[in-house]
Amino acid sequence: MIPYLDHSTNYVADNTPSIPKNSGILDNIDNIIVTNIERNVDIGDGAIFYIEDIIDIKNYNSNPIYAIIIGVPLDLTNLLINFKGMGESNNNLFAERTGLIISGKYEMITIYLESPIEPLQTKRVTFSHTYIDLANLELMQTETGAIAYKAIYNAHIFPLLPYKAEGTFISNFRFPWATIVLDNDGANNGTAGLITYTRYELEPFTENLGQDAIAKFRYIDFRSFIIEVNNINRDILISPWGTLIIKEDISIINIGVPEVWYFPMFVPKTATNIQTYDDLGEISGTIVNRFDTYSTVNLTLYNNRVVLKKNDVFDFTLKYTLNLRDYLSVNWFQQSIKMSILPTTIPYLIRDQTTRIIIDGCYSIDSISEPPQAIEKSLGKMILTYEDRLVVPNIEHEILITYTIDLFDLLLRPIILIITISLISAIYIIYVKKKQNRRVSSAIRIDLLPQSEIREYCSLNEEKNALVLEMRKAHEDLTRKKMPKKKYRNLVDKNESKIKLIEEEIKPFKKIIIEANATLEATVQSIDIVEAERQTVEDGLKLLDSRYKKGKLSSRAAYEKLSSDFLRRRKKIDRTIDRYIQQLRNYLL
Repeated sequence: MIPYLDHSTNYVADNTPSIPKNSGILDNIDNIIVTNIERNVDIGDGAIFYIEDIIDIKNYNSNPIYAIIIGVPLDLTNLLINFKGMGESNNNLFAERTGLIISGKYEMITIYLESPIEPLQTKRVTFSHTYIDLANLELMQTETGAIAYKAIYNAHIFPLLPYKAEGTFISNFRFPWATIVLDNDGANNGTAGLITYTRYELEPFTENLGQDAIAKFRYIDFRSFIIEVNNINRDILISPWGTLIIKEDISIINIGVPEVWYFPMFVPKTATNIQTYDDLGEISGTIVNRFDTYSTVNLTLYNNRVVLKKNDVFDFTLKYTLNLRDYLSVNWFQQSIKMSILPTTIPYLIRDQTTRIIIDGCYSIDSISEPPQAIEKSLGKMILTYEDRLVVPNIEHEILITYTIDLFDLLLRPIILIITISLISAIYIIYVKKKQNRRVSSAIRIDLLPQSEIREYCSLNEEKNALVLEMRKAHEDLTRKKMPKKKYRNLVDKNESKIKLIEEEIKPFKKIIIEANATLEATVQSIDIVEAERQTVEDGLKLLDSRYKKGKLSSRAAYEKLSSDFLRRRKKIDRTIDRYIQQLRNYLL
């Protein structure tokens, strides 16, 4: 497990050497000799520095050594992201910040050895530590017009040890692709991607080197993107049915000047169903490439999204599925899962990260290698929450969880599903049977309907509507002066007398229809109501025309608006009457 640092620690420093009272680890320090040092510095994206110190230590004391200490300059402790110690077989060694400060300049990190270094014995210890912002970046434009960053690095070449070192000591600085080293003061040799420093004798804290203890070089990085991840909210859903679903809500920001048009991510090689989407939907143009040990997911933003300008933020979701069997071991009702809670690797700094491990069908947690910040149980799920800050790509955060499955809950789920399906099926069958019964009942009632009366009623109503339409047409012709007023008056008198006769003729048919069936009664009454409404509209139109001709309306626009509303309403009424009559005719089919 990698220790996560509390960057809020307050340091007390002065100009004189300060050694705490409990400083037994410094006893006989002069009899400890470093015989080999190899420092490898890899410069990653966004000027993240990954430093690995390989140190061979020989004990000339008469007593064994149980721990060693390594210094970090106080002015760099706030830039230190993570650290860890490893033994000769690459096993993890416990390392911690103990608050030990030497000479007011160096905070010491203690690495506890798996087995002590006996007198005259030599052991190798590897110390890995990661920093951000060690290099100052300046935006520049090359002679060809390309945008790049000039980086100025100014930090120690070799690890800061309180021990004397005798032998050959090498420090390698490896640069990313697409970089050019401008100068490398004090380096023995250098190539396009590597600078090497060699020394043969080092005093404690490299004091004998003076100003040469500091590496000073400049390089140009043509990979002009500088991206950070504001936060990641990750859900790891462990399903009892053999699937492991990873869902990550990611927020990235362009903190550089050049536009960002793509964003790379690395997922396990067994990942399937890889999706990228945001609030607008799927992000097209996402390219997935599979390799022997991992898969790359390259998010392209220029297809159906926009490139990120300086300080632009883009939120999206990455989702994929893993095979649970690759991480799970089963012992009857007890299951153990061992996996990294950082399954997706992003080659940039992640400011904040929250991971929720959701174990579906979990009864209880039996053991866990690292306690979470929060734990809750809800709806048959156990939820473990982990929070991380300042995460870089080389961080490993693997956990082992052993839990007991909730057998009763898992057995109850299919039973509930079967009951639900059965209930829905029963409701559907009842609905179908009732519908069939209604059809049979309707068929019986149709035989008892007064079909001839309905036929006559509909025919008379249609004849009546035809007379009404004829009078409307005549009124329009009169208005346009296509018909003489006398002819119009004769036609209206003739049609109105016919309508009165039809209304008298309809009454006996209407009575028989109303008494035959409640549904028919409601339809006939609806026709009567709509016809009364139509007559009201006709009266309104006549009154409107009269008031307009007498000059009692405010304007012609008001007249045209009201007249249009009346005509639209009348047309709707005509359609309603036709629909009701058609409903009655449907009984005759």
